[in-house]
Amino acid sequence: MKVHIWIDKKDVQGLAKGTEKIIDFWYRKPSFPNKQNRETVMVSISAEEFQLLLDNQEAERYDTQDDIMIDQGFGD
Repeated sequence: MKVHIWIDKKDVQGLAKGTEKIIDFWYRKPSFPNKQNRETVMVSISAEEFQLLLDNQEAERYDTQDDIMIDQGFGD
């Protein structure tokens, strides 16, 4: 099974070479009203790779929450 996602067009070359990983992605074609020159492309990835992307998002979300809690805990 393949999952279709949208990524920034500038990331495609690095992905093809294997030098970059998908960081930002969208489930639907995004629109950027303030950034007219930003282009996206649809790519197909395996279900396993998609799950890894979701897992990485969850890990980043927890890291961000930990940083916020630390900042709040030491703020005087």
